[in-house]
Amino acid sequence: MAEITQSTKSSSVATKLTASQLETALKALAKLLVSIKFYPAGHPALKTVTVDAQAGFLPLLQTEESVSVVVRRTGFFYEDESIGGANPMLQKLAASLFARRVQRLTILKDLSCRDLWETAKVLLLDADIIQKNGGLQTLLQQALVTTIWTNAVDMNSIFELKNQIEEEKSTFHGTAELDDDEFLAALGTTAATENSDSSLPPAPEVVAAPEGELPFEELLKAVEMVSDDQEFITLLQRLVPVVHANLTEKSAHLVLQTLSFLTNCNQSSYLGEEKRRAARQTMTQLSSPALLNFYIDLLCARRRFEDHRVAWDHISRALGDPLAKLLLTRLAAEEEPATRKVFTETLISQGDVALAAIIATLKDDRWQVLRNAAQLLGEIRAAAAIEPLRALLRHRELGVRREALRALTRIGGSSVINIIAKILQGKDIELRRQAMLCLGAIKNPATIPLLVQFLQIRDWQFQHLEAKVDALKALGEIGSTEVLPLLKKIVNHRPLFYRSRNDTLRAAALLAMGEIGGQQALEFLEAMEDDSSPVVEKAIVHALKQAQKGLPND
Repeated sequence: MAEITQSTKSSSVATKLTASQLETALKALAKLLVSIKFYPAGHPALKTVTVDAQAGFLPLLQTEESVSVVVRRTGFFYEDESIGGANPMLQKLAASLFARRVQRLTILKDLSCRDLWETAKVLLLDADIIQKNGGLQTLLQQALVTTIWTNAVDMNSIFELKNQIEEEKSTFHGTAELDDDEFLAALGTTAATENSDSSLPPAPEVVAAPEGELPFEELLKAVEMVSDDQEFITLLQRLVPVVHANLTEKSAHLVLQTLSFLTNCNQSSYLGEEKRRAARQTMTQLSSPALLNFYIDLLCARRRFEDHRVAWDHISRALGDPLAKLLLTRLAAEEEPATRKVFTETLISQGDVALAAIIATLKDDRWQVLRNAAQLLGEIRAAAAIEPLRALLRHRELGVRREALRALTRIGGSSVINIIAKILQGKDIELRRQAMLCLGAIKNPATIPLLVQFLQIRDWQFQHLEAKVDALKALGEIGSTEVLPLLKKIVNHRPLFYRSRNDTLRAAALLAMGEIGGQQALEFLEAMEDDSSPVVEKAIVHALKQAQKGLPND
């Protein structure tokens, strides 16, 4: 016991030490951000604060491959230990990161000065600009930052992406990584401070329309009016930068008009294949994180009016997999119900176009994400989703298993019935009850033998009472008269023991007969004598009313 106590104390001391070191490091990062805003390009102080920021993190990384800190609106946390909770500088930094949708910040062991500098520059962008350009992590990857990561929990994925980015640096940008000394030396020049790596692509927020280009509206009209194929293709290419430069509220109607026009071109049987291909290529070029986020924001701004819903749905399908991936990412982080509904409806409207992106999210560890994915797959009802959903039936969370089973039920088919049959024979009691109700929802007569077989299991102590009641409800929903003899047998059964439980089962059988209806059921119900069980008496009255509804009026 003394050893355990000592170990616990040691762990607590280590956590507090790390939290203290993180406080120092995060203060240095905050100072770097302030310095970049305050000092002019090339000022010697910029080199100093960059070195200090790196030095703040290095003690934490001497024995570890990485260190992660949780970001909340109120501050930073490490293993539930608050980091500098009373420090206004850190509170402000945490609030700024949280506003930019950062929930976890991970620093790798080989942290470089260049990555710190590039990260600081991205963090200084306005939050709406960051989101319109795909989010903070997207911008960091575009800046080829490999030692600082946001919102990532899977270290294997981090290192895999890190290797890809480093390969891209040498292969596509034709440059080797500057070491810290070379980078810090470069910070002494104005040009280097303004763009520390000239080989990197320009930041997406500074895209502008070419000088002397036609105004957006006139260029769009010219594209719509042109008949020559080559001129059509040329005008489309001129349109791409103009659209990207006008992702504003004022030009929203023109952006949507452009997307609608390109969608219609692709679907038109009157245009030649060359024009349709050009329209598809242009849509792909436009599908940048900035435009996709802008489009999603328009959807959330209640612009999805019912009279234009079909047009929105067509555009969403045309934007394809990139839009689906972004919608799923934002759905996972969104808490507002109305906004979640918009994301969900849009993904469903994409149909099989979103299928690959949704199935890919089934690798996520978060049960809420898996539940969302199962719901979407059930609404889309694609047979390709059956096997991925089947795998979710073994998930540890009951909510995920239930949602996967509901989704399979919506898809239906003989393979789904076989899956449900195995559940009925399995040991997952909670899921078995759900399976009974799902068979009723399917309303396929082919499922009747499965339900009948379960009802005929000997169970004199009524250990499966609730599941059998669900099976009877399912038979009532299916509505086949072939099960009436079995239902009558259940109603007429009067055991010596456990009579109250048996009466519950009898009542369920009577209600199922009422749902099935028909002359045979009605005659049996009318011939029922007064019963000593109030539960059964009540069921007889309700079943009679239900059975009479289904008969034609005289």
